[in-house]
Amino acid sequence: MKSEQVHILVVDDTRSNIELLQVLLEAAGYRTSAALTGIEAIEAVAADRPDIILLDVIMPGIDGFETCRRLKGDISSEAIPIVFATSLSQPEDIKKGFEVGAIDYILKPLHEQEVLARITNQVRGLERQRLLESNSIKTEKMAALGKMVSSIAHEVSTPMGTLRMAIEALNKGIHRTIDGLNGGALKKSELLHFLNQSSEAADIALNNVESTNSILNSFKSIAIDQCSNRIIKIDLREYLDTILISLRPRLKRLDHVIKIKIPPGILITTQPGALSQIMINLINNSMLHGFEGIDIGEVLIAHHITSNTLHLEYSDNGNGIEKPVLDRVFEEYFTTKAGAGGNG
Repeated sequence: MKSEQVHILVVDDTRSNIELLQVLLEAAGYRTSAALTGIEAIEAVAADRPDIILLDVIMPGIDGFETCRRLKGDISSEAIPIVFATSLSQPEDIKKGFEVGAIDYILKPLHEQEVLARITNQVRGLERQRLLESNSIKTEKMAALGKMVSSIAHEVSTPMGTLRMAIEALNKGIHRTIDGLNGGALKKSELLHFLNQSSEAADIALNNVESTNSILNSFKSIAIDQCSNRIIKIDLREYLDTILISLRPRLKRLDHVIKIKIPPGILITTQPGALSQIMINLINNSMLHGFEGIDIGEVLIAHHITSNTLHLEYSDNGNGIEKPVLDRVFEEYFTTKAGAGGNG
């Protein structure tokens, strides 16, 4: 993580203290913002979420301890590292600082090198956390492909089993017909019966081969796209249908309905791997969370075009998303299921 990408919010009721810290941090390459009170700090976090907060304790209105407690009690800011910078040096004050959620505690008067060292330590922590989250996403993607393989294998077993039975029946009929011909006892009616049965068996076999081929081709296409960043031209409706086919083993166990109101023939140039991952994530979220407690839900996928840009619209009639969570849905690695399989 480059220092210029790190945003530090400096909170202190003395403007000169803020200015000194901003000069120090900006000289080190960090981006800074400032607040003079605890309430201003909470509002600043909501408006432009920082990566680290450097927080004074003794301030008018709510003090730094209460400010920290409120920030840690809000899902949208609970993960932000908070470093206290205060003159309160008693052990009980330091203990309280950590109890309300601070990750570090610096005593005033501040020493420039100490401040920079402690901030650098927090930045390294952020880098480690983001690396772990990035690796978690890669692992989750491979696990998702593994689940898809398992589902596809189960789905393919049914048409393959039917195909085998059709071929076995056809093989038995062939041997009976050959025996009849060799024995000179084959009747015309028996030959016609065999031909009719053979035709039915061939139709059954062909239908099941086509079904299996469709499932495997859909999986192959989605798997290849998700493992590459290629940019190609695709038929949007055809590709969305392919995604749904790859999800069919899971979706068929549910009564929810997915409607695609996009006609064939709309060609777009895109990264199909990214598109498939987004659509699969949205559909899975609807099925697992949006329709929780709902017997029959409905997903609608539509589009509209402005100039040369296609806008894809995804909606469902599920439970919706609470406002604090909705404000963070596009935040990298944010999840409400930390520790339970969610990785944002």
